[in-house]
Amino acid sequence: MAVASGAAQFGAPDPAVDLLKTYGLTAQTDRIVFQEMPLGDERTQAVAQHEISQWPQEHDISRALRGMPGMFFLSSPIIFDTEQGATHWPLVVLRGTNLWAERDLSGIQTEPKRDEGEGGDAFTIAAAAERGETRIVAVADPVWATDFVVTLGGARILGSDEVIGARFPGNAELFVNSIYWLAGLDDLIAASPRSQDIRRIGALEPSSIIALRWLLLAGMPAVTILAGVGVWSVRRRG
Repeated sequence: MAVASGAAQFGAPDPAVDLLKTYGLTAQTDRIVFQEMPLGDERTQAVAQHEISQWPQEHDISRALRGMPGMFFLSSPIIFDTEQGATHWPLVVLRGTNLWAERDLSGIQTEPKRDEGEGGDAFTIAAAAERGETRIVAVADPVWATDFVVTLGGARILGSDEVIGARFPGNAELFVNSIYWLAGLDDLIAASPRSQDIRRIGALEPSSIIALRWLLLAGMPAVTILAGVGVWSVRRRG
């Protein structure tokens, strides 16, 4: 795992980052991926937490995670260098609007502002690489596989404090599948039962949100009025 650090901005060596470079993977640990989110009152908020619902389908590790949500925090971009003679696959890709990679790590406790020059529509934060008979999996996130994240409950039994299910089962499955692949046990990688997955609506596009708002504000009252007129007409004819 590669962890973002302010020391990386000054060229301080990181053994983990140096190891990844031999496989053609460059973890840009001198920056963290943020997304600018609207607050609804013409203000915005920069967040470094990214929920994943769509996984890349190029590799067995991430292909088996289809339908499972995941969550990543304080993630750094990973870029590929094809000149190292290794084969690369993206495992986790952050996608969305208003994404950017923040370089000023000293100010992330305040309110970072979106940098257009560092913006992008997608950032790879986890990848697998293979060169010859050796394999490696890199995740540029410090807490994605911690107990707090993988055991975070998703729902509570009515009238009880007992938590059931896992809110982000994709994180645990990503860890397990990565271990299988690194050990050469590819046949054990398969889509796990969805018993712990809590069904939820996926992320909506802005145009879909606007359409739903108009449906609720105008569509449902219109349907009610039309139903009332229809009932009134039938009773009048009767």
